[in-house]
Amino acid sequence: MEKANPANEAAAGMSLKQAKKDLRRELRRRIAALDEKELEKSNEAIYNNLSMLSELQSAKRVFLYLSVGHEVDTRRLIRSLSAAGKTVALPVSLPKGQMVFAEYREDALQDGTVIDIPEPDASAARLEPAEGELMIVPALCFDREGFRLGQGGGYYDRYLSAHALYTVGVGRDALLMDRVPRGVYDMGVRCLVTESGIYRF
Repeated sequence: MEKANPANEAAAGMSLKQAKKDLRRELRRRIAALDEKELEKSNEAIYNNLSMLSELQSAKRVFLYLSVGHEVDTRRLIRSLSAAGKTVALPVSLPKGQMVFAEYREDALQDGTVIDIPEPDASAARLEPAEGELMIVPALCFDREGFRLGQGGGYYDRYLSAHALYTVGVGRDALLMDRVPRGVYDMGVRCLVTESGIYRF
């Protein structure tokens, strides 16, 4: 058996890191150029497809993110889930790339202390997901096999490696790729929802 070459492994790791960095730069440029009216249509179609997702309909608790900027909108979904009596949990970012989830209440959000994204305040109950519960995962983009390219902080990679959740990605068709750069520790989502439909892996 051929022995692993530490130099080759290090070079491969640096190459992957650079490939992700370069793609993030390109995607942020493309995302910034997206037309506002097209974004509205995209968000509407993705919301409609998400609403038909059987796993979401049957879930009693949903772990998801609060969208900002040109991310796929989740604010409408959060309102509809809350109105339906479901428990919604949002991330609270901690130092060193860690995060926890806390119960969403519209009147109990604060500016993020680590990342500048609104998050549940200190009064919100922290929630630990049970195995198989549903989490809607953000990304800059997804590929056709359900793998994602995130913002680069590693928050979701660390969290998902420690929790066996049913993960649903939400992405725009315009940003869908054949294959994103990935390493052995990168995890794909179980389901991807775009404007054009629902894809399961």
